[in-house]
Amino acid sequence: MGAAWAAQVRTALWIPTSLLCLLLSKLVPQLWGTPAPVTLAALHAFSAAAAAAAAAVAARAAPSGGRGCAPAAARAAGTSGRLARAALLTALSLALGNAAVALYLSVADALMLRAAGAIAAFQIAGALRAPRPARRSLLSAFKWLALAAGAALALAAAPEAQRGAAVAWAAAMQLAAAAANAAAAALLEPLVRAAGDAPSDDSSAAPPPPLLPATAQFFVSLGAALLLAPPAAAFELPALIAGSARVPWDALTASCAAAAAHQLLAASSVASRGAEAACAGAALNDFGGGVAAIAALGAGAAAAPLQLAGYALALAGAAWHRLGAGEGAEPPPRHKRAAAFGGRGGLAAAAEPLLPLTHAAVPPKAAPSAAAATP
Repeated sequence: MGAAWAAQVRTALWIPTSLLCLLLSKLVPQLWGTPAPVTLAALHAFSAAAAAAAAAVAARAAPSGGRGCAPAAARAAGTSGRLARAALLTALSLALGNAAVALYLSVADALMLRAAGAIAAFQIAGALRAPRPARRSLLSAFKWLALAAGAALALAAAPEAQRGAAVAWAAAMQLAAAAANAAAAALLEPLVRAAGDAPSDDSSAAPPPPLLPATAQFFVSLGAALLLAPPAAAFELPALIAGSARVPWDALTASCAAAAAHQLLAASSVASRGAEAACAGAALNDFGGGVAAIAALGAGAAAAPLQLAGYALALAGAAWHRLGAGEGAEPPPRHKRAAAFGGRGGLAAAAEPLLPLTHAAVPPKAAPSAAAATP
């Protein structure tokens, strides 16, 4: 019940925060009087870093908060590189996604395209990585169905090209942003997942202790903010200062809060289920948000028959993928479950029952053997 409860909580929070973040990302530039997607992305990253820092401080203050979160873990060999690459991909994802939504795309289309990009990124990587016999397995069939669904949803965005090349380019930017976000999740998975399925008993070959999801998210968000701040100050800040419009502090604060909550939910999902299953679940949540946006906002372009067919096929692919490789499925061995774009990122033996924002997922202790128990 714990894992199911956590998934329901994430779903209940994911859709409103995702919708609110996209709506305000489209509204704030209009109130500013000039598009500033990189500046808004930098503010979102700084807000996510502040929220993650608060969660990490609360974790260290908790009685069991320090378990599995050694201070040297962030400086271990390979860990800093993963965090840096994840920060770069997160900065790219935030900037491209904000630019696509602020300039051309509707909220509904952005949600649908974001869901398709994450699925397609993982399935292409999995298809290229899998050995030839494995491509005929049942799980591989699920993966290929999800890949076909992602391609169909990308095709469903083709009617947007009729509105102009700029809109088609914005759709491509949104797909690239989703793929970059999926790659960042895969890079973070080995850092926030428990190392209970190490390939050998040699402790020297064991990976470093996992970071708290909030700690990893703090480093990634802070790095993304530092990467986005220079171009925002150089190219967008002068126009914002010269503009006569007032700063929409209320909408800007709500946008940053929604973005921070969304980033923390994503880190929690990756820590509890792994990157691939988390992206499949996020795709279903984004589809739900897209349908809600279509119903509430009346997105006219989403009513095209080709788009509706693509949305339905992509939703079916995400559901099949989640059934075959997500929650409820036994995780394959570590050496067969390398995360896409992220190297060796094995799944833990059991998911964290609650939202693992302030507690690291720690592998269970091995039961004493019969020989050891005999006096």
